[in-house]
Amino acid sequence: MMYYCKDIESFGTGLQRIVRACEEAGIKVAFKQMSLGFSVIFYRPKNHINVDVIRSDDRINDPINDLLNDPLNKTQNAIIAALRQNKTATYEVLATAVGVSTATIKRHLKRLQELGMIERVGSKKDGHWIVKQPE
Repeated sequence: MMYYCKDIESFGTGLQRIVRACEEAGIKVAFKQMSLGFSVIFYRPKNHINVDVIRSDDRINDPINDLLNDPLNKTQNAIIAALRQNKTATYEVLATAVGVSTATIKRHLKRLQELGMIERVGSKKDGHWIVKQPE
């Protein structure tokens, strides 16, 4: 049905391309018939070394690399920026500055502390935040 609707080019070409690509790379591949479809099994070569094959100059992988290399999300980065400007900021001040709820601020502050990015010194009333992450 998908072929007739022009949603796919032709039948079975994807499997043929997998086999061809694996042969070129020297990787053994097998197909296993299952009750509701099939599985593709890739076998690592015996001399396999676990290396990072993602090139840093590859624009397709840049968003993935950014996520892997930067453990913080946009909200957490915004919180750190706000704490650099105001080390005595309250949950309410941070929530307003970042544009999220105080519950979200509390959750992210806890995570940032677990990651060792920030530290709270002193009491809740008279204390302040120390940002340990370099700029």
